[in-house]
Amino acid sequence: MTEYRRSAHCVYDIKYHMVWTTKYRKAVLTGQIVRRAREVIRRVWCDKKSHNKLLVVSYPIHLG
Repeated sequence: MTEYRRSAHCVYDIKYHMVWTTKYRKAVLTGQIVRRAREVIRRVWCDKKSHNKLLVVSYPIHLG
């Protein structure tokens, strides 16, 4: 059964899709690092049902 979130004036069920990319789509996370990252992300997302998830975007700093 879907767990709906409720506030004073609305009821909602929001789904997100996470995309994590690097410049030129270069593979930076490989092998055991990518497996561990997936494991940690899945554990946090599954265990923390009351959590609100947050998308953080970081842009590179261009100097010169």
